[in-house]
Amino acid sequence: MYRTAAVLAVVTVVACQDATQPAPPPLPTAPAAAGSGDYELVALGSLPLPAGFASEPRDINNRGQIVGWSGPGLPGSVRHAFLWEDGVMTDLGTLGGRDSRAEFINETGQVAGWSSPAGGGTNAFLWEDGVMQDLGNLGGSVTRPTGLNAGGAVVGFGTTASGATHAFLARDGQMQDLGTLGGDFSTAVAVSNRGQIVGTSTTATGEEHAFLWDAGSLQDLGTLGGSSSAASAISEAGAVTGRSTDSAGGSRAFVWEGGVMRALPGGPSGDGIAITNSGIVAGTIDNGSGTHGVVWMSGQAIDLGSLFPPLPRTFVVRMNERGQVVGFSNTSGSVSSAHTILWEDGVLRDLGSLVAANSFPNALNASGDVVGVFTGGTPTPDTFHGVLWRRRPGGPMR
Repeated sequence: MYRTAAVLAVVTVVACQDATQPAPPPLPTAPAAAGSGDYELVALGSLPLPAGFASEPRDINNRGQIVGWSGPGLPGSVRHAFLWEDGVMTDLGTLGGRDSRAEFINETGQVAGWSSPAGGGTNAFLWEDGVMQDLGNLGGSVTRPTGLNAGGAVVGFGTTASGATHAFLARDGQMQDLGTLGGDFSTAVAVSNRGQIVGTSTTATGEEHAFLWDAGSLQDLGTLGGSSSAASAISEAGAVTGRSTDSAGGSRAFVWEGGVMRALPGGPSGDGIAITNSGIVAGTIDNGSGTHGVVWMSGQAIDLGSLFPPLPRTFVVRMNERGQVVGFSNTSGSVSSAHTILWEDGVLRDLGSLVAANSFPNALNASGDVVGVFTGGTPTPDTFHGVLWRRRPGGPMR
């Protein structure tokens, strides 16, 4: 670990220098804590008005490209999707309506998000090389993306003409309704680079079950003996993680592979959130003392630790293939007081200590670069300001 007493200086670079560009809020920096000295902090700024002031980065790829939204954040206000690269924030525009929001970016720079068309509603889009492609809908007025793979396949959920919500797959300009497990609801949550899709759907009896869609077939993954299950993530090997009720009524984290769902140790309450291709799972458990972020490996649940031991709430957001886990930990008894954390090889880094404000992460890339927001007071979108925690070049873990 590395320790420094210097206050981190942050240079904010914004894309537009005209008079309508809102000045970014001062980044409330603080002395670096132990373990955070190999990171530098970069404020991302925001787009020109009317899509200015607040911003939230949602994803980052291994090239350091960041996508998200910029705007006041308040209901009824203008928000536009952005792409941030090398200090420049670019407005991705809309599908003809007022709003847009970018959610995912892959390694080739394709961006998935949603936008309002001129006729109203919200449609999923795929942006590439300056062009925003409308992915359409399932007959209703809403489609939203929940995942994007390396080949540009977008998955999500949308409303049908009857008002039901169904999972969709959009690729090569065509949107496909993935159907349900017999009920009237389904949503996709993730898609692998092999094209396998996981999500949750209601059955004919009204129960919610995790599903796997593969080559046109929708498979019910079952439960751990209870009435419900929900998928969260899938690896390139086809292993799925999520949560399921068991025969005792508890909610347990699970891994499904080879046709078998098994409970992960710990609990009595748990949730699998991310899984690597090597089978490492990150998620949460609650043993009665609060939510704990954990990593399951080698048959064991490893607690990530916390920043406030008397009430150790820690939440997992993402994990990369190196097993680095990003999330946040409460720093007091208040659930709204939080610092961004990064865990690796048993070491918990307090990245939030670099910002003298609450902070929450949304994503990380293979290098351990993290994007999220800092916010003053109660965390609400109108107080969000995008930030990048970037590994220092030549750092010990590059």
